[in-house]
Amino acid sequence: MTLKSRQKIIYFLLAFVMYLLFRYLLGPRFGLEGIWLTITSYVFALIFPSIYLYRLWATKRQLISMEETNL
Repeated sequence: MTLKSRQKIIYFLLAFVMYLLFRYLLGPRFGLEGIWLTITSYVFALIFPSIYLYRLWATKRQLISMEETNL
């Protein structure tokens, strides 16, 4: 699966926002600090944009298979 530039921008923005959200708001509320805050921030920032990409890919595959069955 190759990403278009629009999808790359959306993925990057989602990852960046999720990183900042966890790093400065959610992480300290869970009592995380130091290396644990950094690691969990990166993991959090990768999980949600990856879910977005998977849903985008699954929807695209479903549309392609529906078009093939209608032919």
